[in-house]
This record gives sequence, structure tokens and C-alpha cells, in this order.
Amino acid sequence: MKKIRLTLILLFFVAFSSNSQVLTEWRNGGTGVYSESGLLEQWPNEGPEMLWHNDTVGDGHSSASIAYETIYITGKVDSMDVLFALDMDGKLKWKTAYGKAWIESFPDSRSTPTIDNKKIYVSSGLGDIACIDAITGKILWSVNAAVKYRAKFNDWGVAESLLIKDDVLFFSPIGKETTTIALNKNTGEPIWKAKALEIHWLMFLRYW
Repeated sequence: MKKIRLTLILLFFVAFSSNSQVLTEWRNGGTGVYSESGLLEQWPNEGPEMLWHNDTVGDGHSSASIAYETIYITGKVDSMDVLFALDMDGKLKWKTAYGKAWIESFPDSRSTPTIDNKKIYVSSGLGDIACIDAITGKILWSVNAAVKYRAKFNDWGVAESLLIKDDVLFFSPIGKETTTIALNKNTGEPIWKAKALEIHWLMFLRYW
């Protein structure tokens, strides 16, 4: 089982400065492109300096998202997926259990938090989708999309980082009822659902 060790090193110090870009989705909006400058071109022989580390954020494989001078990351604690909020020195601000975790083959959290207008959107390993206040950690709405839309689980359960466009949140149950659903990001209410397809997984692509 892989334990997340959230480590801030000298290489990324500029990225966390007050005038840097925020990282609000997986791979910076799915692009993998970052606008930071002043990074090290070569690491020192002894390696970059570790400024702090936090190994109390559960087990998982997700990336961290950064906004509002806060680092957000998900981790599995016992049988629950938990969203952790840390300050820029790595100290815990709050944590919120938001859904049941995948504890079968290849367990642990995989959803990178998506941040939009001071709200955090995450999915759990068993298909709970939650909208959480980015400042307080309060759950604003949640829905068990896996049960409601008869999702199909792969060996790692649900491993999705949610996509948002305008007021629409996209999720892919990939089950017998539907392949993809669109929900109102403010309420969690359904907008539409696509027909079911015989596929095993899917990834959303941005084209707007």
C-alpha cells in the first residue's frame, strides 16, 4: 500500500509563492503546462532541500491542487476517502471525509481535487461525488453516482478527477445505464446522461 508523503522541496518553492499561478485541476487543467519561472535548471549533488513534509494525509495516488493559500489533496483513511486542506507550511487546516473508499484490489484515493469558485469537487473510490466548501471544509452537496447510475468498477474502483465547464460537472459511470453524466455543479442535480457503451474506461478531453 502506497502512503502519500506530501513533500515541498526547493525546486517547487517558487510555485508556492504568493504571486504564482494556482493549480486547480489535475495536471493544471489537463494541459501539463505550467507558467512558473525561476526554477532550478540543475539539482545540487546532495539533492534539493526539503522544506517540510506531511505524512498524515492518508493513502493515495492523487496530485495536490493549490488555491487560496491552501494545498488540497485526497487520501484514504480506513474505509473512507478524505479531503485534506493544508496551509503553505504543511500544517493541517481541516479535513473532511466525503465518501467510501475503494478497498479491494489496488486501493487508495485517486481523485485530484478540482477547484472552482471556492468549491472543491472530488469523487471517491466507490463513486461518491461531493462538492465541498474550499474555506470551511463543509460538504455542500453529495451524490452516490455509482449507485444512482449503476457504475461499473475496474480493478481500482472509481479513479476520476472531475471536469467542470461553466456550470456543468462531468462524470463517467461507464455502466449499464450510462457512460457519461452531466450534473449541475451547484446542486448536483442531473442535466443529461449519455447512452451506455461497451467500454472499460474513458478520459475527458478539453477542446474549448
